[in-house]
Amino acid sequence: MDSAGDSIFAKHRLENEPSELDDWEGLRYPVKPTSPTREFPPFSGSTRRTREYCKYCAPYYTEKDPWRASAEPTGPKTPRHVSITIGTILRKGRYCVVCRLICKLLSNHIDRNEEVQLYYDYYRCSVRQQQKPRGYVIPEHALRHQDIPSWMKLSNYDPLNPEMIRNWIKTCEDQHGSSSSRFRSLSRSRNPVDITLIDVNKYCLVRASSSINFCALSYVWGKIEDSLRTTTKNRALLESPGSLQQPQNWSQTPRVVKDSIGLVSAIGERFLWVDALCIEQDNEALKQSQIMQMDIIYSHALLTIVALSGKNANEPLPRVTTRDSKELKGPYTTSTCFMGNVVVGPSFHQTLHDSVYDKRGWTFQERLLSQRCLFISEYQSFFRCHTQLQTECPCLPDPNFHDLDILPRSSQSEGYGTWFADFLQIREPSAIKRNSTAFSHYTRLLKAYRKKHLSDASDTLNAFSGVLAALAQQNQWQFVSGIPEEQFDLGLLWSPDPNQTVERNEAFASWSWAGWGCTITWQHIPEFWWQAPMIQEGRTEIEDLQTFYQTPRRPIARHFHLGAQQQLFDTKGVLSHPSLASRAGSGIDVLSFRAEAVSFEGFRAIKHQIKGIKSPVISILDPQGRNCGIHYGEPFFTDSADLRKMELILLSRFRQSKTTWEGSRVFSMAHGIQTIYQLVFHDEAYPFSEWSLLNIMLIQWKGDQAERLNIGLMHERAFNNAGPVKKNILLA
Repeated sequence: MDSAGDSIFAKHRLENEPSELDDWEGLRYPVKPTSPTREFPPFSGSTRRTREYCKYCAPYYTEKDPWRASAEPTGPKTPRHVSITIGTILRKGRYCVVCRLICKLLSNHIDRNEEVQLYYDYYRCSVRQQQKPRGYVIPEHALRHQDIPSWMKLSNYDPLNPEMIRNWIKTCEDQHGSSSSRFRSLSRSRNPVDITLIDVNKYCLVRASSSINFCALSYVWGKIEDSLRTTTKNRALLESPGSLQQPQNWSQTPRVVKDSIGLVSAIGERFLWVDALCIEQDNEALKQSQIMQMDIIYSHALLTIVALSGKNANEPLPRVTTRDSKELKGPYTTSTCFMGNVVVGPSFHQTLHDSVYDKRGWTFQERLLSQRCLFISEYQSFFRCHTQLQTECPCLPDPNFHDLDILPRSSQSEGYGTWFADFLQIREPSAIKRNSTAFSHYTRLLKAYRKKHLSDASDTLNAFSGVLAALAQQNQWQFVSGIPEEQFDLGLLWSPDPNQTVERNEAFASWSWAGWGCTITWQHIPEFWWQAPMIQEGRTEIEDLQTFYQTPRRPIARHFHLGAQQQLFDTKGVLSHPSLASRAGSGIDVLSFRAEAVSFEGFRAIKHQIKGIKSPVISILDPQGRNCGIHYGEPFFTDSADLRKMELILLSRFRQSKTTWEGSRVFSMAHGIQTIYQLVFHDEAYPFSEWSLLNIMLIQWKGDQAERLNIGLMHERAFNNAGPVKKNILLA
């Protein structure tokens, strides 16, 4: 008997319970099963067809007909909370119907010593693990009273049903086909592209067009070797009928691809697109071309099959083939419905969030670009289009169904904080609101993407290129190094999230978010600033902004809706500088512009913590030690850095609100009650005015070129006191 388990049981013992000697026998209550139509596997060590309950579950599950005609539950009136180890639940699951089903709700890689929380209330046991809701167990006849999404069946004990998938697709096409293929309304996506597909009937590769019906596969590749991939050498062989079934090729085909071929055939479709086999992996030109067409490929696919549970390509699709059924969590291979009780599992978003799939960079855009996705997890399948979510088995409801649509939707159409406006609606909002809304949605998608993992940092832009292509088409934007040119002044103001290690990605320009390995934000002052850059009025301070090398040399097409006309200056001398020759083969976009600059040598950056604010504040101090500005995120330099090579350059300024800065108060241990403005600026030396706060960039010169170190905010008076000089800047 486990002493840890005993202590937990003793801590929550019910009155009039059996003694310690009876603890592990449980309380057995023979009850006639309510669903005898399916033969469920017997208990471990028992062959009785009776319901059995442990002492925790018995008081809440043994009342006959708990939901009467009045729909008023009877039974125990006092809800109960129990903290218990997973190991104890696993042992109790050998005889307790409810605990056996609770095992289905526990996440993978369980630690037997980890505690979970069980909440008992009116014939329902809710489970929380690591402070996250995992679902609950409830009698089958009580489901009619639950607010849960529509589901197809109670049990997942059977293999995945192809007929169910066909019905989901047909329902989507019949009822909301136009809204589920919204990408095709964009002119770019209306034009089909040439692609290679797998013919699942002939087991070979075929050349085709994206205009025909085909399915796509989205999965985690993982660290696998010696798998079959298409190359320029073996392509002709793989185009021969039956070539994929040849023993050598079939043995090297990743398991998830094999199962997907079988599933596509089972639902009555013929073609499947898989990146490893449908792109020549050694043809860099063709590979890059296909990467830049990911938005078209996935948006044209009839269905995208998502291997949600797989950690690598050699793991099977759960329940797709009976001969390769995957071992379930814990020692019990029970279904989600057992002896009259049903598991209501985690919501779609929780299941997605817990998966390795959702943590990968490439898969992020694949699911967002798809018009329909079939998410296959170990115990549940979800069908998601842009209009509806359908589930195979009961699960918790999803409050944020449209949280990351590329073409967002919402009941809100205008105004502050509009994250999900449907840009395809026929309406003419002001340019400011339209552009601000579009930029806000871009930042939301980008911030989510930057939390994902890429095994190769050089794929940072490629793995997001499909999203950028869709946004470019939707908003009539051009992108340079991942930043929209029409919103370039705002795009430059990204900053790293605080409290993280920031690494330089030399494959991309330093001024772009792609040039740094970190999660990012546009929340200018963490914890107490606006949630989105919905600035109504501003002014750019950069002149003659151009880019060249990776992109052809041309002006940045800024439509800086915050105001100010650009003034053009002659930069022929700058662009012909011999130092630029070193950048010619680097593939990095270089910015050329004129801006006012001051030396950083007379300033200091001080990091300090203020009570009431979770993130550290990094203040900029003038030569007299007075607060004159703030850095957004960690400064990218050490105390030993050569400040003589660092400068602050003026980017832009916004019309600020005095209410925003002085209307809110925070507590500082050192200075008592202060306004936000007093935390950032010495208010006597640098009094507030609407246009006095400057958006600045800290740069470091490396020869005749500079690199971005950080973004900040500085008072105009401090900047002018440092003696600004207008100069040509080459920012790599």
